Amino acid sequence: MGSLCSSEENLQDRDLTAADQLCQTKLVDNDFEAVFTNVFEDVLKVDKADEKEKQIWVLHRLPGRNPRFCVQSNTTVNAEEVKMVLDFFAKDGYTININTATHGSPGGFHIADPGNFEKSKLADAAFAIQDLKNILKADASISLNIMSSIAGPIYPEQAQININAWCWSNGKGIIQPGKGLASWKDILIEYKLSHHIQEFENQKNDMPSTWLQMTDGQLRNASTYNFADTDITKWEKMIDQMQRERWTTLLKENHLGMFVDVFQEMGYDDIACWNDLTQEDLTLEFGFSGGQLSKWNNRIIPEINQDVGGSTLPDKEELREMVELDLPAGKAFICGAHGQNLGVKPDGTLYVTPNKLDWEMWRLEHSGDGAYFICGAHGKNLGVKPDGTGLLAHAVKLDLETWRIEHSGDGAYFICGAHGKNLGVKPDGTLYVDVNKGGWEKWRLEEYIYKLDYYISRQPAINGPWPTNCKCVRRQHNVSSLGKAEDIAKEFIKEDPEHAIVEIVEDFEWGSWKYTVVKSKCVEHKTADVHVGAGRRYVAFDGSVFRDRKRVVRTLKRDGFH
Repeated sequence: MGSLCSSEENLQDRDLTAADQLCQTKLVDNDFEAVFTNVFEDVLKVDKADEKEKQIWVLHRLPGRNPRFCVQSNTTVNAEEVKMVLDFFAKDGYTININTATHGSPGGFHIADPGNFEKSKLADAAFAIQDLKNILKADASISLNIMSSIAGPIYPEQAQININAWCWSNGKGIIQPGKGLASWKDILIEYKLSHHIQEFENQKNDMPSTWLQMTDGQLRNASTYNFADTDITKWEKMIDQMQRERWTTLLKENHLGMFVDVFQEMGYDDIACWNDLTQEDLTLEFGFSGGQLSKWNNRIIPEINQDVGGSTLPDKEELREMVELDLPAGKAFICGAHGQNLGVKPDGTLYVTPNKLDWEMWRLEHSGDGAYFICGAHGKNLGVKPDGTGLLAHAVKLDLETWRIEHSGDGAYFICGAHGKNLGVKPDGTLYVDVNKGGWEKWRLEEYIYKLDYYISRQPAINGPWPTNCKCVRRQHNVSSLGKAEDIAKEFIKEDPEHAIVEIVEDFEWGSWKYTVVKSKCVEHKTADVHVGAGRRYVAFDGSVFRDRKRVVRTLKRDGFH
């Protein structure tokens, strides 16, 4: 059997530390991310999974004090496409690590994290040999990590660049978990919150992806996290950075990076608000061209609706399936045995109650292959624990959060999750999952029918109210009458009655009255209010369900506009 290297050669240790001793590496420049984007934003490929053209490679910055990066693929890749990235970094002398020897799936799965795939079908040592040949041709310090069922990706401290060299390695939308990646503790340490590590351990809150949904009230609770004002300030800085990295990356991945500053200035640095942008907003206010609008509609919108729990219209097959099962198309209450309805608290705690309020509302979102995500309040999705022993609710949408809905034959349904377990509730209100399909595992899905309780402030004279502590998300100009403006306001409110407050601005232009309708949304950590000042204006909202209606009504009464 031939060998890969001759015994006559001067053998060296095969770790990155040894390589570092041989080569003085270049520091990562501050404009590194911009340079990468400029080079790779037009390197495209049609994805076999959805037949859409995508940017092949995406750059992520690893958490931590030192500048380190990870490159992942949006689609299928081969040895030549990996070599293209390798050569780009090698020519400038960066230290590089390649994670290889695995196939991948569109969901981001690989040999060490196979999901529902057979491990034997994911392993492929030929990829490692291909990458090794390219490494031997490069003049740089490079390590090669051969992945297996017991060894996932690694991110060595000395490696400035890590390449996850398998198909769809960016499928999870985050840096692939692996050894050497900054842990949740490292993130808290970086933002000077290390004194709260013990509290996070006590609460078993070790998933940074769920931190975006945490409220001030949860953090300040003396029995859980006990954050002081200074801690809240540090936390908000950390969350702002996490959110910025996500939305700016999404624009850059889709060749819309030139609009990052515009989105920031216009207050659209929250992905959850992007569904509210109209084609008119994007062309007139943001300056989108026709081609950029196409990227927005065909790439951005489908992806953010997966991220933030928005809903896209089902296709014909999905509609047929929902009609056959008689499933609710909008929000619904999930009503179990013993007169109890499923609900979820802001911290992800699941419960049952006779109530039918906001926290008990759920929405079925098609996940493909006849399965659904069950999406609840606070951005939480119903799931089964990895070991199949119980339930959980959090922000992610992966295999453990997919459910099948089956008729039980009497107008109710069995809700069947991962591990072949079915959702059930005991007479004492305890939720569980079990393989049984009996009376305690039957659920009814009652569609929530929304009825608008429209409220509009009093007619103004020369002054009027407008919303404060809100984020403007949508405008419609040049409306010809107050009646039409109110019709638009009602539609805006119906889109999100809990968070929407609408301003109607009245102007006299060219001999006639014109109206502008402005939709704003409540923001987390702030209470919406109104301010009265110059200009003929109205505010409108749902008088029953708008989140901050009590504060707004109090101000309107005080200033004579209620």
